[in-house]
Amino acid sequence: MNGRHWIVAPLLVLLLTACGGGGSGSSGYTVSGTLSSAAGTAIDSDTNDPFATTVGNDSPATAQEIPNPVLLGGFATKEATGQAGDVFATQPDEWDAFRTPLTGGQTVSLTIADHPGGNFATPDFDLYLATVADPETWVATSTGETRTETVTVPSDDEYYVVVHAFAGASNYLLNILPPATSSGAATSPPTEFVPGEILVRLEDTMLPLGMADPLAHFAAQAGLR
Repeated sequence: MNGRHWIVAPLLVLLLTACGGGGSGSSGYTVSGTLSSAAGTAIDSDTNDPFATTVGNDSPATAQEIPNPVLLGGFATKEATGQAGDVFATQPDEWDAFRTPLTGGQTVSLTIADHPGGNFATPDFDLYLATVADPETWVATSTGETRTETVTVPSDDEYYVVVHAFAGASNYLLNILPPATSSGAATSPPTEFVPGEILVRLEDTMLPLGMADPLAHFAAQAGLR
């Protein structure tokens, strides 16, 4: 079915306590509980969900502030989806920019949910880092064609973490690991979402012509070019 996507909403934990009924002839139960968001999780402020509040985050000026560390669920698309009812039915969501302080040596990984797993496949997303002080210079990039892109933070600073939809459309997981775990095989989130995550099913973007450098586009949004 064309245009189906799965996104991770902020991870929610439902704590339920059941108490047995007392007295003869009674078999009822009382259920009470608390619904709360897990710490260290976030959601992209401009997903394709028509029922969510959409706040653009596609430039340095509108970058979404996020915690560190964080596991964030997001959506991006190179081109308009063309699906009636979609937030991005008639326009792309090519860029997602996030702002956060990072520590040198930390690992940032991007996992493309709808990527089939092989090389040279679509969707193809890229991952970039730029300092807030100099948004026109990428200090770390990952522009491969596999399901996961990974960068290492070069030094302590405040950064823009930028997701770019080079081709296709997909939901994604952006994972900023704590400094102590930013090494080796721990750099990628699990292939499947773990129990406790809430999955939301939604009905159902290479650069504009003449703009060959993604950095040029991002810097232009900052008024630098």
